Amino acid sequence: AMAYVGLAWVYWDKHFFDDYISANFMDSVLVLCNIALNFDNQLAEAYTLKGTYYSETGKPELAIEEFDKALKSNPNEWIAYRGKGEFYFETDWVNYIKYLQKAVFINRGPELPDLLSKIGYAYFSAGFTEKAKQYYHDKLKLDGDSSAYFSELARIELRLGSLYKSLEF
Repeated sequence: AMAYVGLAWVYWDKHFFDDYISANFMDSVLVLCNIALNFDNQLAEAYTLKGTYYSETGKPELAIEEFDKALKSNPNEWIAYRGKGEFYFETDWVNYIKYLQKAVFINRGPELPDLLSKIGYAYFSAGFTEKAKQYYHDKLKLDGDSSAYFSELARIELRLGSLYKSLEF
């Protein structure tokens, strides 16, 4: 089962930007996930990728259902939390932050800086500037990308109307 999910993820990563429009690309990913679930119907990774598939194909109800199945099978499936959180981007900052923080709590891999950056953006958009800056600083401590860090601080100051402070960063 894991081999089929692995094939589906590799297929997704290999063809996402080249063949995104192609129905065959998306359908192939779904077929591979369904084969995996025929072998193991408790495989969280397969449900997560199916949720991602439905998210990308404009079927949010089905995506949430698949992410929930993934989390029921494995409450530590951080990608499902991230995927579920994406549905709330710019519509419900509280839920967006809630699900991303669950993903951050679980994930300690190379994706962590990106997750911290997303939470920082959400906190700033929700009006919590200092909290956003803390998340951007935490990201800096992990990836050492000072250019991205100062760029985010500049963006915050610009949106707050402080042009000169923005230019300093």
